[in-house]
Amino acid sequence: MSRLFLVCIAATLVLSASAFATGFLPMSGIGQTQGFSVYGENYATQTGLHTTTNAGNIATVGQKNDLSELCGPKLIQNQGSVLMQGANASGSCGSIEVQQIGGSTGTQGQLLSTIGRSSLATQNQTLGAGLQQSLGISGSNGTGTSTQSSIAGQCQTILNGRTVMNSSQTIGAVQTGSVSGNGWSGGSAGGLIDITATLSQMAN
Repeated sequence: MSRLFLVCIAATLVLSASAFATGFLPMSGIGQTQGFSVYGENYATQTGLHTTTNAGNIATVGQKNDLSELCGPKLIQNQGSVLMQGANASGSCGSIEVQQIGGSTGTQGQLLSTIGRSSLATQNQTLGAGLQQSLGISGSNGTGTSTQSSIAGQCQTILNGRTVMNSSQTIGAVQTGSVSGNGWSGGSAGGLIDITATLSQMAN
């Protein structure tokens, strides 16, 4: 009987220690995420006699997240992007072709967790932008031009007692190109840009 009693006492102590380590400490947490994606295609062509074509795109996105507790921590996120594209083809005879592809992506995440008297704050953000263009002329007496740009930015803030975390990043890219010729000429031009930026922070 006494041996059984001792076994029960030991099992109770083990379970109590495990519960204290994992479940009895006060735990809480707040977090937020956001993301965006922008994509655009643009083109202008000229074929045959005395033709002029123009095309353009403008795309914007903006996001903001605020999360706070009364008399407690505050989490703030902002991000946005602008994509602009413009193409022109003008000439006579032959052909001119201008093509553009562009876009950007962004993600943000914040987490503030508390276990007992300890806290852990983390911030992560990623930005990406890409631009691609091609221009070609064949037997045309004319000109083709291309201009496109992509700009994106992010910022994050965590305020929690004596902890203040700030992070921000921006990326930008611009592409331009042109082709021109006479009725006996041909040529092509192109370009590719790919940018990725990541940033992370942690504090406890």
